[in-house]
Amino acid sequence: MVFFVILLTILVSSPSCFSSDCRNLKNAEARRVNHQANKFRKLTKGMINSTRAVSIQTVNVDDFGAKADGRTDDSQAFQKAWDKACGSSQLSLILIPNRTYYMNPINLSGPCKSALKLEALTFSKCTNLRVTNLRITNPQQMHVNFQDCKNVEASNLTLTAPEKSPNTDGIHVSGTQNISIKNSVIKTGDDCISIVSGSRNVQATGIVCGPGHGISIGSLGKNGATDQVSNVSVNGATISGTTNGLRIKTWQKSAVQVENVMYKNIRGTSASEVAMKFDCSETIACKGIVLQNVNLTGQAGRIAKATCNNLKLDYRVASISPRCPLDQGKIDIALFVNINYLHEIRDLCSTYY
Repeated sequence: MVFFVILLTILVSSPSCFSSDCRNLKNAEARRVNHQANKFRKLTKGMINSTRAVSIQTVNVDDFGAKADGRTDDSQAFQKAWDKACGSSQLSLILIPNRTYYMNPINLSGPCKSALKLEALTFSKCTNLRVTNLRITNPQQMHVNFQDCKNVEASNLTLTAPEKSPNTDGIHVSGTQNISIKNSVIKTGDDCISIVSGSRNVQATGIVCGPGHGISIGSLGKNGATDQVSNVSVNGATISGTTNGLRIKTWQKSAVQVENVMYKNIRGTSASEVAMKFDCSETIACKGIVLQNVNLTGQAGRIAKATCNNLKLDYRVASISPRCPLDQGKIDIALFVNINYLHEIRDLCSTYY
């Protein structure tokens, strides 16, 4: 199946005016539109097999009757703008002025007529977002990126890239709060799911992962950055032939806080001998890391191992394999955690869904 993309961007529109300044304001807005179009040309460079200059048409939702008064339903205006852009053989830039639009749910569906294939999909600063039944194959970078979003549900995604293709994370979660990732198949050349700075209340269930680099938190704290990830639940995952099954990656001596992470009901194999790699900062240890019913082996039945540094780790039950060696640095391990603590993690990760 071939997918196509229309880039959505937000521009600041000129206010109403009643003086000679109107012309200057309109000229300024035109310059902003041209600037966005030039950015779009750079983005699409190399994606299209053409030696000709890329021609881009701009489609403004206001031209299709959008009122942007916060009361009138502008759904049809957005639908008509999409239909025009998607039905054109030209690359299209949909312009959404920076005003308040009231909308009911609409479907922006393809395939479109332009020659631009969907290489990556980023949702930035979205609230109450639902992404479902999406298939992306062979992107040049991350498949789906959620950046600074709130209240997200992503389900029934099929994301596929060659095993040795770098930077092709399946689902990348950055600065996002309250996100549920459900029932998805992810086969990539990088992390199946990567969770990085500023993300909290992340729930992943029913995940098929592999090949790839596994399910990862991080990297965090590069160049001494202050990063935080908290309240993550991975419950129900099948991992097959990943570099590592489960990973927490931080830069040493960084001010990074990773806390309240539960791995539960996870089975599978690791392509390397290290099936679990928890490498936390020497400055601030990871805490509240809970493993329950986790069993990862090497391929062809080989014994796998875990490497663990600087964390407070709780084993809920005995069915944990591999386990962190007790002789590795700064590990605080409890065989059974407080039941109330487990309930708190579970409730926290299910509050929003």
